Parts: sequence; C-alpha cells; structure tokens
Amino acid sequence: MRNLIFIFFLLISGYIKGETVFGKVTDENNYPLPFVTITIEGKSLGTMSDFDGNYTLELPDEKNNIVFSFIGYSDVIVETTGGELNVTMGMKTELLEVAEVIERANRNNETILLLDKKEDMNVETSVGSAELSKKGISNARDGLKKVGGVTFDSDRINVRGLDDRYNQVTLNGLPLPSNNADRKNIDLSLLPTVLLDNIKVKKTYSTDQWSNLAGAQINIGSSDIKELNRVSFGYTFNSQTNRPISRLSATLGGYKGKVGYLFSVNSGINNQYTYGNISLVNKQGSYLLNYNFDDDQTTITKSFVGVLSYENKNYRLRNTSFLLSQNNLSDRTTFGRHFDYETELYTTRRTPTIHNLFVDQLQFNYYGDNFEFETIGGLSLVRSGENQREQFVYLYDGNYSLNNIDRLDNHVFSNTNQENRINLTSTLNRSFDNLKLYGGYSFMYTDNTFDYEQEYFDFSQVNEQYDNIDPNNPYDYITEENMICYVVNNPSSYVKGETFINGGFIKGEYFTDRLDLGTGLRVEDVYQTVTYQDQLIPSLTRNHILNNTELLPYFNLKYKLNETRQLRFNSSITTVRPRFRELTPFIYTEVFAGSKIQGNPELSNSKIYNTEISYEIYPNMGEVLSFNIYNKVINNPIERVNVATASGRLETYQNSESSTVFGGEIDFRKKVNKIKFDYNLSLLWSNINISENGGSSVVVTNLSRPLQGSSPVLSNFDIFYDVNENTNVGITYNFVGKKLNSVGVFGLGDIYQRPQNFLNLVYNYNKENINFSVRINNLLNTEYVLEQDSDIGKVITNNFRTGIGLSFNMKYSF
Repeated sequence: MRNLIFIFFLLISGYIKGETVFGKVTDENNYPLPFVTITIEGKSLGTMSDFDGNYTLELPDEKNNIVFSFIGYSDVIVETTGGELNVTMGMKTELLEVAEVIERANRNNETILLLDKKEDMNVETSVGSAELSKKGISNARDGLKKVGGVTFDSDRINVRGLDDRYNQVTLNGLPLPSNNADRKNIDLSLLPTVLLDNIKVKKTYSTDQWSNLAGAQINIGSSDIKELNRVSFGYTFNSQTNRPISRLSATLGGYKGKVGYLFSVNSGINNQYTYGNISLVNKQGSYLLNYNFDDDQTTITKSFVGVLSYENKNYRLRNTSFLLSQNNLSDRTTFGRHFDYETELYTTRRTPTIHNLFVDQLQFNYYGDNFEFETIGGLSLVRSGENQREQFVYLYDGNYSLNNIDRLDNHVFSNTNQENRINLTSTLNRSFDNLKLYGGYSFMYTDNTFDYEQEYFDFSQVNEQYDNIDPNNPYDYITEENMICYVVNNPSSYVKGETFINGGFIKGEYFTDRLDLGTGLRVEDVYQTVTYQDQLIPSLTRNHILNNTELLPYFNLKYKLNETRQLRFNSSITTVRPRFRELTPFIYTEVFAGSKIQGNPELSNSKIYNTEISYEIYPNMGEVLSFNIYNKVINNPIERVNVATASGRLETYQNSESSTVFGGEIDFRKKVNKIKFDYNLSLLWSNINISENGGSSVVVTNLSRPLQGSSPVLSNFDIFYDVNENTNVGITYNFVGKKLNSVGVFGLGDIYQRPQNFLNLVYNYNKENINFSVRINNLLNTEYVLEQDSDIGKVITNNFRTGIGLSFNMKYSF
C-alpha cells in the first residue's frame, strides 16, 4: 500500500510538472538575459523572460519542444514535460556585429522602454511604436494621451498642467519647430507613426538637454530601418459633417548590404464643421459683442519621411528627412450684435492658410570600447501664413448691405511667417568602472521674418446701386466700376528676428549597487533680437535685444530599496524664452469678433527652479506603480492677458513677478490575465505673484490667481482586453480640469475654460500582414466652453462642439 501511495503521488507530481515550465535564462557569463522570447515549437503560445531572466510558461501537451530565442544568440530548443528548466544561451559569433547594432536600435518595445524608465536617472515615460500599432494609434498625439500628466488643448500639448509654452518637442534630441508660426510646438497629430520609433516624455531635466522647458521634453526617436512594404488607408466620419476624413500612406523599407532605407509618403483630407457662440462682456456682465458662428474647414495634409542609414559594430551614420505640407481653407460666417451698431451684423470670412515644414537631420554615432561619441546636425525651414484672406461685413435690418462705416472690416489680407533654423549638438561620454562622464557643445541659429499686405474697400456705390445683397454671392454685385480699393502701405509691417544660442555642458553619473548619483552644469549664451519700424514714426527703427548667459545646473539621485522599488530625487534650473510671435508688436485678429493678439517686444526670459521626489514600484515585467511630488518656482512667467478695447478684446503678453507650482502624480500599469490597465492622475496647484508697485504696461484684475494656462487636474485611463492573440478591444478616457485661459486686466474678469471629458472606444485586429482598427472618438462630444467672471457671475464668452468621430483604418504589409 505504501508503495502504491508513493507511485500515485509520483504520477501526480509528474502530471503537475507537465503543466508548467519555469526557470531562468542566462548568458555564457551567467548574467540574466531579459526579453528572451520563449515559445512552444509549432504553436502560437509563448512568453518573454523578465528583467532578471526569469520566466513561466503554461504547457499544452505532455511533451513539448521549448524554443529560446534572442537577437544575436543561437536558438536553444529543449524537450520538456514541465518543471524547472534553466537555460544558458551562447552568442552567435558570426552575428556579434549585427546583434550589437540591433540592440542599440531596438527601442520600440513597451517592455524595453519600461526598463529604460527604471534604469534611467531622469523621470520619464515612454511609448513605443509597437504599442501604438497594437492599439490602432496612427499619430504621435493620440499615443501621448496615455502618458501620465499629458493632455492636449486645441492640439497644443499640456504636461502636468503646464501649457505649450513650458514644453519642448524634439526630434532625436534637437528642438523640432512647428509648421505653424503661432505655436511653439508642432501639432503632434501631424507626425505619422512611421516616423516614430518611440516617444519619450522627460519630466525632469539634465544638462545634455536643450533648456527651453519647464513641463517636459517630448522627444521623438525617429524610426530605424526595418524590412517593411506596407500600404494603409483610413476613413473617419464625423457627426457634424457629411464629408468624411480620409488618409492614405505607403511605406517601403529594407537593406542593401549595410545600407538601410525607409521611405514613406502620407496624405490626408480632414473635413471639420463647428458651430457655436463667441462674445465679449464688460465688467458688469453686459454683452458688448454677441455672435453665433459656424466654421466649415477643409485641410489637406501631405508628408514624406525618408531615413537612410549605414552602420556596423563601431559606428552608425543616419540621415532623417521629414517634409510636411498643410493647406487649410476655412469658410466662417458670424451673425449677431455689436454694441456700436443699431443693426445686426453678418460676416463671411474665407481664409486659406499654408503651413509647411522641412526638417533634415544628419546623425553620426561612434561606439568605442568604453566611450561613445555622437554628433547630430539639423536644418529646418518653416513657411507659414494666410494667402488672400477675404472678409466681408454686412449690416442687416431685414435687408443686407455692405458695411461701409468701418471700411477696414471689408478686406483682403495676406501674411507670411518664415523661419530658418540650424542646430548642432555634439556629445562625448566615457565609461569607467562605476562612473560615466559626459561633455558636449550645442549651437542654434534661428532667423524669423514676418510681413503682411492688406487691401480694403469703399462699397458706398454698391449700397446705392442695390437695396439688398446676397451675402453668399458678393461678386454678383461688386465690380471694379462700383467699388474703390485701397492698399495699406505700412512700413512697420515687416519684422525680423534672430536668435543665437551657444551652449556647453558637462555631466557625470556615479553608480553603486543601491545608490546612483548624477550632476552637471549647462551654460547657454543667448542673443535674441527683434527689429521693426515704429508704427507711429515709420522712419524710426526699433531694435529690442535679449542677451544673457544662463547657468543651468542639475542634480539627480536614485536609491534602490530592492530589486523592485526605488526612490528618486531631482533638482534643476531651466529657462523659457519668449517666442518670435510673442515679441512681434503686430496686431492680428484670428477670427471676426474674436480676440485680437498683439506681441510685446519688452518680454524677458523666465527662469524655473525645479524639484521632484518620486517613489517607483516595478512588481512584474511590464508593470509599474509610481508616485511623484514636484515643485516649480517660475521667475518672470510669461502670461497672456486680456484687455478691453473699443473694437473688441485685445490679448497681449506680459511678464508677471513669479509663480509657484506644486503638484503630484500617480502612474499605474497592470496586467491581469488578458486585461491591461493604464491609469495616471496629475494634480496641480499654482499661484501667481504680481508686483503691486507696477512696472507693467497693464494692471491685472486679480493679484491672487492660478498661473495662466495651468490645469489643476489631468487624468488618463485606458483598459484593453485581449480577446485572443490577434484581437483586442479597449476604452480610453481623458479628463482636463478647469483652467485659466486668459488673464483679465483693468477690472475685466479672468476667462476660464470649463473641464472637458473625452471618451474613445477602440477595436484592433492584427494577424500576420493585416492590421485593422475601428475607433469611436469623442463619444461624449464634450463642449468647449470659455466663461468670464463679471459682477453678475460667470458669463459664457465662447462655446462650440467638434462632434463624434467614427474611424476605420487598415494596414497591409507584403
């Protein structure tokens, strides 16, 4: 009986061990190998080893052949019935060079990027192209929505409640200009995923980064070479227009010997229709302007991505080119009242715009035994502006007549914004036993010009000739004989700006088993000028100069409590410089009855003192739980302020004395069986300090208030369920809290943007060479609302909706 019991338990144990195999994968030197692919031969089941080389795999059969694969190593195939199985993998000698090259390049995998986050000295969050593809994401903006503390406001990026001004988008480490001169950073929805290998959001600063930031650096790591022949297309239907949005792209990539190439062409047509209300109120809450509007826009976007690369064991030479062309046509009408007129006003405004960007980067890397050298140079060209914008204003008293009281309202207007930029960064780092030293030099030259032309009209004869005019067909009534055209000759229309930046940096990192330290100093000498003719005395040339030398140190500390938990401390000084558009004194009206915007050439740089503490837990491979607390003191913050004028609202810019920003952040990633959760929450408190002694051109209404552009609450959540190995479905949700949109002055109330909620549903199917996705975007159709404080309470000054979108996308590889 005792022998039978022994045999019975032996059989049971053998059966249990046959269900699961587990163990550790190491290399020839007994070091753990993470990210080894472990599959069952002839089946689609598999797993991957974790940070420490450990793995566990469920077995379907009594006997199975397990295949262990890793780049540059010989495959290991072992037959097993289960239980513990430890494997040592040997490097392929004939593939040593290729393995080293591929290992340097592979930064698009979500798990590898999470390991980068754990090992890096800075606080950063990354999204890889593999994850973007899995979730059916077609551009950089949608990919970043899942990053903690990141959201978007009218396509402008906001990180930790700090708006576009305080963030910086870079391509391979070099600042990437916007194709729209009115923005600091490019609209990230315009960057196709084929350009992206990974996106890293660096929320703390070290001296090898360009310093023009306070919120985060968003670095786009451009695609490396891949064997790829693919076409993709997509359609989006919006609830507010019957014209679909279409996208089409083709990509070709591969190798010819050691030369790699990747080319992609992309085109898209975007149709959008919005309607709502725009108004202006005084301190007492009475409407000075009150208009309903509708805006029908068509945008044609074309882009080209080209990557050429030559690499071997010791060096890599790569050229990345990106060309973006965007043409937009806006047909906008407004109807309502203006306090200066007894009749109602009807306006048509047709605005063609172009926004073109060309970027070319040449990058050289040399990899020595204990040192690395990198130099990267970039050229960028921006051509942006309005081409023959046409506006007609009508008086309506039962019949329509052209407004001949304010003749400048009836006009044809064109402007050009041009930017030429050259960048260069060279870095050398050397590794010792527990020490890594960096040194480098950075240079940037930017040349900006702005100019405009305007014609306006006298339509008195037209009104005498016709009792009623069809506002949708004005040229049925207007001829060269019955109207007079005037050309605005303004010598002060031309503005030129130049910026020279020379920077050098040193940096050191010291590593022990538990404690890592990093410190360094960046020095930047900045010379910035804006030159224009005085508007009142055109013969007088104005030249405003900002010339200063910035000392920008940083200190990082990382303490490993154990293998899965660590603490970080980061402290640094950064700067934010005014943009050329913010320094240009020209007054520009974005839309009829909208805000007029005027730059301020008297602006100065902001300096930011940053401090951050974080606690991170990495319980399992691909999972993280982190808590961050940060504080920022901003000296001379630049803010947009709201001034009332006889013709409407004028917005300009000014430096306040200082601002304090304090916040916390939670980032959580977890996978339970087939369900993956991503959640992050960012909370921010800010307060602005205004000098009561004056010194500013405008006097703000509220001396105690939040920092303009800051949002106190940001939250992102997504949950995805793997239906099977080829299919997943998901829900993504983004929340943006109430934020200060524009600062009131001279008794006018501050203008706030109401909270916004965005909900999207996602379906993805991936199998071999086909990828298909369906997305329902903005399911809640959240209303965009601006409201202004007044004596009678809050008054809505702008509101509209953008509609619900249904998208279909397909990619086919061959």
